[in-house]
Amino acid sequence: MSANCLVFSPYGARFLVKHLNFLSCPDAAQDAFEWSAIPCFDAGVLAQAAHALVLKLEAGLAVEMDQLNTLLLVEAVEGTSQLYTAPLSHRAGLVSVAQMIANRLAPFAGRQVILELGPLSYAA
Repeated sequence: MSANCLVFSPYGARFLVKHLNFLSCPDAAQDAFEWSAIPCFDAGVLAQAAHALVLKLEAGLAVEMDQLNTLLLVEAVEGTSQLYTAPLSHRAGLVSVAQMIANRLAPFAGRQVILELGPLSYAA
């Protein structure tokens, strides 16, 4: 496996897949990335890439950390509402997993990955 690949635990993959499934819809991808400075932005391409990531994560395969996959995975961590809408009994575990994923993505993103915890967001 290349140093530019990541493998996620089944629990971490399920966490990422929930938001990536949402981003697999071109309209959702358009809303999530309309602000970005992606050259030649195409919501359909982003949605297809999100779907391909879902398939890889569900199969337990390594994910190549190219620019597009990094962008989508960072959005899956930063853009999800799971962390503050989950039942209290699950919230601490989800935040812990999200922090581990955020820390693993940060070197590829070139910045800290920020967890959205509702009114209390913080850098991982």
